[in-house]
Amino acid sequence: MGVVLDRKVAPSFVKPKFFQVPEVEQIADAIPFWVHKSDQVPLFKLELVFNINKGSESIAGLGLLSSRLFTEGTSKYTSTEIQDTLARYGAHLEVKAGLDRFVVVMYSQKKYGQRMIAFINELIFDSIFPQKEFDKVRENELEGLKVNNEKTSFIASNKFRSLLFDKHSYGRVLTIENLETIKREEVFAYYSEQLKKALSTVFLSGGFDDTIVSAVNTTFIPKVASGNSKVLKGIAEVNNQKDKVSIDKAVQSSIRIGRHTINRDHPEYIDLVVANEVLGGYFGSRLMKNIREEKGLTYGIYSQCATYEQGAYWVIAADVKKDLVELATEEVYKEITTLINDGVDDEELEIVSNYMAGSFLSSINTPFDIIDKFKLVHYGDLSYDYYRQFYDRLDTITSKNIQETAAKYFTNTNELIVG
Repeated sequence: MGVVLDRKVAPSFVKPKFFQVPEVEQIADAIPFWVHKSDQVPLFKLELVFNINKGSESIAGLGLLSSRLFTEGTSKYTSTEIQDTLARYGAHLEVKAGLDRFVVVMYSQKKYGQRMIAFINELIFDSIFPQKEFDKVRENELEGLKVNNEKTSFIASNKFRSLLFDKHSYGRVLTIENLETIKREEVFAYYSEQLKKALSTVFLSGGFDDTIVSAVNTTFIPKVASGNSKVLKGIAEVNNQKDKVSIDKAVQSSIRIGRHTINRDHPEYIDLVVANEVLGGYFGSRLMKNIREEKGLTYGIYSQCATYEQGAYWVIAADVKKDLVELATEEVYKEITTLINDGVDDEELEIVSNYMAGSFLSSINTPFDIIDKFKLVHYGDLSYDYYRQFYDRLDTITSKNIQETAAKYFTNTNELIVG
């Protein structure tokens, strides 16, 4: 007779062992082409990274509109034909104009790989940005921006980043005036003279064969720009600033509290991430328990670290009713002070540590996850041992470490209220 389980008693918890993130292969020395193959999935993910960022834009919005126009027409295909082709072969395309780089991502089935590689090459390097499609795209972006500008959370996030990064491109905010005045010729010049000449790195992951590797290598690697250099700009640190933007018709206010912080290559960064998790990084955090569950001041509150190539910041964000702003901010500062003065007990620290360990392991389930983990260390100039260091630190960090980290990185904050 088999063992009878008592389902009224929870099974004992066993912390999972560290799982080494698999290595990613470089096709050849000095060639910026990285691959991670897995036969577990029937499709592959191709990522083309362009070393061009917001700082390269003479007018805000050039990168955004370029990203929207890649699928709107080439010298061979109309926008309708492009969408039909992607649908016919089961491919999916994403284009992202980020703060640090411009990325084109394509998912495709292996059996159509060579065909879709040639097709994506056409979209990227032979787009013509038709005036009719440009007008539609710009109008859609204008409508979307007008809607977002009615949201206190959208305004608060943009203004807070502008407060921290001021004249740096990270602090540049797209305005309605930018979109209304920008011309198709300006966007096309940005695309043809800068963007498509800035291909810097290629990543390939998932299910593919040697013919796909060869096709990517011959199609894109010759287009990789040589001598791409990062333009570094100094960022002046901003502390202890307070600002309020009143919006009469808003029914709620958005709170942002935070400051400049350290990046992933700093020896104290992992401690910062753990301290942040305790304070507001997950659903069981102190901010959630106090401000959401106990006092009912908000549906959600969180804190996070946002890291970029040239800077990083830490922020607490919440949306509350206008008449509850003062109480909510008081409770936020109270939780920070409590963390600094009292630290965490063993039970809470174990819960957070186990949660973060589990979250890490669940974030490396697919070959696409693996390549993402590689990109993080690749662009952060970190060793591949970073993940082992992270996982090990979850076992050794102490309450005192968290107190010291909170005192160092959760004080002298800036505060912004919108609403």
